[in-house]
Amino acid sequence: MLVRAVALVAVANLMHATAVVAKPAPPLGVHAPAPLPPTEQRVRARSCAVTPPVELGPTRDGSGGAPRVAFGARSGLAGWSPRANRLALRPIDRAGNPTGPVVELDVPADLDLVEGLRALDGVYLVLLSASVPTRVFALAVAPTGAPIGEPLQLDIGEHLIDVVSDAAAHGVVVYAGGNHPNERTARIITIYVSADGSISQSIRDVADPEPGTRAFPQFSFSARHAVGVLPEHIIVDGQLRQSPEDPAITGGRLIAPTFVGDKIQIVGFTVRGDDGNRRYGTLSLTGKRRYERMEETRTDPPRPPFDDEVRWVVNPQDGGGVTIVAGLRGKVMEREIKLPWPNITSGNETRIEWTGSQELALYAAGKKAQLAPLPCK
Repeated sequence: MLVRAVALVAVANLMHATAVVAKPAPPLGVHAPAPLPPTEQRVRARSCAVTPPVELGPTRDGSGGAPRVAFGARSGLAGWSPRANRLALRPIDRAGNPTGPVVELDVPADLDLVEGLRALDGVYLVLLSASVPTRVFALAVAPTGAPIGEPLQLDIGEHLIDVVSDAAAHGVVVYAGGNHPNERTARIITIYVSADGSISQSIRDVADPEPGTRAFPQFSFSARHAVGVLPEHIIVDGQLRQSPEDPAITGGRLIAPTFVGDKIQIVGFTVRGDDGNRRYGTLSLTGKRRYERMEETRTDPPRPPFDDEVRWVVNPQDGGGVTIVAGLRGKVMEREIKLPWPNITSGNETRIEWTGSQELALYAAGKKAQLAPLPCK
């Protein structure tokens, strides 16, 4: 039986929060990296099973009802929209068990979609969005879910959010491309959270490096710099720089999440799909990319600091229900698993997230936000 001790916390001034272009944000710092998903050696020939679900609290049907989670050094936090005008947060442990009551926050009716949830050093950052008109608010909360400081409306202008970076120690970077064909700029918003929970933003507009398409930069952090990497450009602390890609790298690239000094470790893929090879190299903050001549097959285990990531594909079924399947390096590595619970309403918003020790299935069913541990042997 779910024990609900709901703390209703009014955030009455959310609608009145004003977005200001702040001075350049202090360095976001390096966040202690979360444990990576299992490597191939740990997941080869594994068998995964869905265990009984844990009920987080009431939710609504449709968009926004499925929970999101983020995990800090010791624990995690789940967030979802239980109904119009409410944001719900609940602390959980790495096994998915609730460790405290549900905290519900008043929010405007059209600002209750959780755009992102990130674990910073000692606090969590919640991003709430609305689509008409486009608005995004940022709110810092304690590990218990209680709000800290005041919410801030982000100045996204005539832009749409493409990517929210992974967490740094003291904030995140938001990359927002143009919202219509006449908008020729992209906006980089650095969100900085102070120790007291107050939030500031630093805004830079740059010429859209990929006009007419949605760009999805990858981010890397050092103690002094935040860097976003695009196919032919990099963004260093909000400044766009040319960074031509090696013509042989046609299948994308990965970058290390953290770096020291002025070079980021990178790995590029020569061909898309299973037959592509890897080439390791470095990316300088000047934009210069250098790759080793030697290639490795994509089926070889990657070198540190890169590691294999198990990716889960979520497939909503006709007539309701959801199946999930795990993949590694483009290959299916586990039988398809059907989530066994009736009345799943989250569809493609169903998520599989890594806690640092196991996977969790996050979904909505029967107007309840739920999660279920997914242990693999």
